[in-house]
Amino acid sequence: MKKQFALLAFAFVIAFTGCQQQDQEAMKMKEQEEANKAAATRLFETAWNTGDFTVIDELIPADANDHASLPGKEPEKGPESFKKIIGMFRGAMPDTKMTILDEFAEGDKVVHRWFIEGTHTGDPLFGVPPSGNPVRFGGITIVRIEDGMVMDRWSQVDQLAILQQLGLVPPMGPPPAEDGAEDAEG
Repeated sequence: MKKQFALLAFAFVIAFTGCQQQDQEAMKMKEQEEANKAAATRLFETAWNTGDFTVIDELIPADANDHASLPGKEPEKGPESFKKIIGMFRGAMPDTKMTILDEFAEGDKVVHRWFIEGTHTGDPLFGVPPSGNPVRFGGITIVRIEDGMVMDRWSQVDQLAILQQLGLVPPMGPPPAEDGAEDAEG
């Protein structure tokens, strides 16, 4: 009976120790995800909302991959790619503001769903001279963070909304009726 009790006690200690170790690993992962979210939020909110690009140099190393380059451009590496994209929009819309709507972290990746708004009063944007019109568009960005540094970025942006607001693409909807055209009934 003593052997069975000792064996049972030993099994309990092993199981309890294993659970504690899993809890500690889960807590460590959660802490890392929170640190990753803080770094990603700091990067995007600082660079987009203030135009302070020192945070880009601080958090994006030369070997980082930007998988979301401008349309028609090859993907680039390093902080300059991020500066070009943010600089292009901030130059065209000096009052640019990014708002993060949702934020998720899983392992080494952080996902932001966001929108950007500003007034097109600065530089031309996609060849369109400043219009003075408000521009608002959304997107989703995923970054992979390693040792506190953004190593990869993927982004999907509502480019159609931008092009429509700049007047380069007509708004969606039914086509306008032609002069003198009969209505559908008759």
